[in-house]
Amino acid sequence: MIRDYDPARDRQQLRACVVELQESERRLESTLPAGEAMADDYLAFLFRRCAESSGRILVAEVDRVVAGFAGVLASNQPAGNLYRSLGFRLSSGDRPEADA
Repeated sequence: MIRDYDPARDRQQLRACVVELQESERRLESTLPAGEAMADDYLAFLFRRCAESSGRILVAEVDRVVAGFAGVLASNQPAGNLYRSLGFRLSSGDRPEADA
């Protein structure tokens, strides 16, 4: 089941997921910090970013155990402006100057 993160019951399990994810990444890139060393700072960052952007944390739960998570951040920036600033064209018209 996927549900909203509940700080009262999920904090330690969410932290364990972060540690496990980081350790699996470290097997690919040994210069990354250890999971235990970075988990608290990362979670503080994630909670802060969610609060600043009307985001939320979702957890995947299997047999009452948190098995994964996703941090979802909201953005109010119109997609057209986002793509324009990244150099993408949304129009396939014959006259690019009309899109400028």
